Amino acid sequence: MIVLEGDGVEYGVNGWVANKKKTAASTAKEAKEEEMSKKIDELLTAEAKAVEEVEATSDPNAPLPAHAKVTRGHSRSRNLQVRFRDDEFDQLAAYARERGLPISTVVRMLVLQATVPANDLKSALDRLESDLASLRRKVLSA
Repeated sequence: MIVLEGDGVEYGVNGWVANKKKTAASTAKEAKEEEMSKKIDELLTAEAKAVEEVEATSDPNAPLPAHAKVTRGHSRSRNLQVRFRDDEFDQLAAYARERGLPISTVVRMLVLQATVPANDLKSALDRLESDLASLRRKVLSA
């Protein structure tokens, strides 16, 4: 059994569309969606080409720009909330700013330095990495 509704669409007894007729509005909508899809494809193609050109001509040993943020991913899954007085937080923020690092990174480094044995290779590499990042930011901002 097919029921014809006033909108020109035939519906079955369970509400499924039996024979959907395209209207001018639906055709215009499809054309607009197709045009948008083409524009997105063109933008993605242009962006990919620009990235490939930059990669081909860039110096991998060049210093990072000051706004670039170096991360190693986020393998840490535990979170700790710590409260500070305003003056303590301001001191910590100034300390982090001097080193060009986020406050959370500085707190993590200080805690890990205090709890990890000094002869641990990973700890030494982490300290070296943070010192190098700090030095790089100081040099680039000078």
